[in-house]
Amino acid sequence: MSESISAINVLLVCVGGITTNVLAKRLQQQLLLQGYKDHIEATGIFNLEDKAKQCDLILVAPQAQVFYPQIRAIADNLAIPIEHVDEEALTQENISGVIEKIMKYHRGSCKIRRSEATPKVKFTPVIFMDIIKSSLKDMVLILVLAGIVWGLKTVMDWKPIEWLNLALMKMIGFYLIFSIGYHYALKLNRQPMACVVLCVVSCFMLLPVNDAGNETVTLLFRNNLAWIPIEALSLRMCPFLFAICCLAMILDQGMRRLIPIDLDSRYIPFSLTDTLYISLVICLFFILRMVLSLFL
Repeated sequence: MSESISAINVLLVCVGGITTNVLAKRLQQQLLLQGYKDHIEATGIFNLEDKAKQCDLILVAPQAQVFYPQIRAIADNLAIPIEHVDEEALTQENISGVIEKIMKYHRGSCKIRRSEATPKVKFTPVIFMDIIKSSLKDMVLILVLAGIVWGLKTVMDWKPIEWLNLALMKMIGFYLIFSIGYHYALKLNRQPMACVVLCVVSCFMLLPVNDAGNETVTLLFRNNLAWIPIEALSLRMCPFLFAICCLAMILDQGMRRLIPIDLDSRYIPFSLTDTLYISLVICLFFILRMVLSLFL
């Protein structure tokens, strides 16, 4: 037995991940009888992107062939090899053909490409729209919760409900900013908190542009509850915050293409490259704020 790869994490992909569960168990049992401790897991196409980050080999079931372009794109980004499963393996007891595909990687005739570097994902319009859709989906729960609390406030004169309603209505914008930054990092394999900082600071650079009137950012509690806690992050400002976050993502990608720099090292626990680009984008927003302040 070859000792070059002691165990392989294999992902068996079909449309929903249900019909291939039985095949995954049969494969794992057969490999165990041969002395291999491989982990075989069945998954659906919609969970593939998250599951694939932990696997070494992808097996594509016949039902999932219509999704092969999407599977191929995910596999290429993560440098994972792909093999196809014959239809006979799903309908008959003979799974030797699938076992043979896996054994090629144990014998070394095919290579498992375990990349130490973080795979780079291109910022395409499709990725951009996925970020937007994922962020808006995250907003549904807090909007429903805010609506329920607002409804309770209209029928109940109770201070805790009033405080909760005030907090939810005035902080929905911050939730939107955080969600966009998080999904931006998730889709492009970046550091989540770094991208959240990018969106949050970019918004604070432009909101408010001037410091007059009700748009003043106020963090002080007042006993009469007449205060405006971070009015710039309230529900009514969400469309403007949304636009600023989109602009921040586009500027970040533009800076990375105009000034290609790679300062990362495995000896440093955070990304110097992300930190540099985010700092440059924030500087651009600071300049934009100074320019706008001359006219507003």
